[in-house]
Amino acid sequence: MTLVAILSLGVFTVSTAIAEQGSGQQNSNQQQSQTSPSTTSDSGDRDQDQDRDQTQDQDRDQDQVMDQDRDGDGAGEQEMEQEREQEREQEMEQEREHSGNGTTTAQQVRSQVANAVQEMLRVADRNGGIGEQVREVAQNQNQNHEDLGEHLENIQNRSRFTRFLIGPNYGEIQQARELIEQNQEQIQNLIELRNRLSNQADQNALQQQIQVLQQANLQLGNMLDEAESGFSLFGFIFRIFAG
Repeated sequence: MTLVAILSLGVFTVSTAIAEQGSGQQNSNQQQSQTSPSTTSDSGDRDQDQDRDQTQDQDRDQDQVMDQDRDGDGAGEQEMEQEREQEREQEMEQEREHSGNGTTTAQQVRSQVANAVQEMLRVADRNGGIGEQVREVAQNQNQNHEDLGEHLENIQNRSRFTRFLIGPNYGEIQQARELIEQNQEQIQNLIELRNRLSNQADQNALQQQIQVLQQANLQLGNMLDEAESGFSLFGFIFRIFAG
């Protein structure tokens, strides 16, 4: 082989090697360019997924906080409602006790007066003309106390709120006071009739019933005073009209 051929072969070999090296480098660059976007895309997707997870976690935390707040508000409202219910029950209980005490006292007075009237009628039966006058007083006392019982019931049936707003039932109180005054006048007449009785035992018996009637008048007057007492917003206006 000649020197020229050897040189030509060496040049060709070097050229081929250079060409192959250039082609390999180009393919490597292409592979890197193709692989790099995919890697970047995967990394971006992971970041987005993490952001979404964090956002969802934050949303769940906020939901839990809101649920806790609602639970707290609900518990607070329930507690306040229970307190209001207890206050209403206490007011109703006090109202029942107040009304019950008044009703019991009125019934007791009515029972005592009824017994006194029966005893007065027995005294009247044992005496002539004076006895008829005693009977009339006894019957009037009985009727007046029945009317007083109705007025007291109407007075006590007025609710606490209504009394606070417009006061007690001044009209019923005024009528009840008028009946008490009539009772007192009749008691004075009864005292005079007692002094005219000739039988000492009948005088003593009548005196005992007079004391019962006087005590009944005193108790009823105290009940009316209690019903009329207390503060009210517009009670003074209704008091004027009732007077």
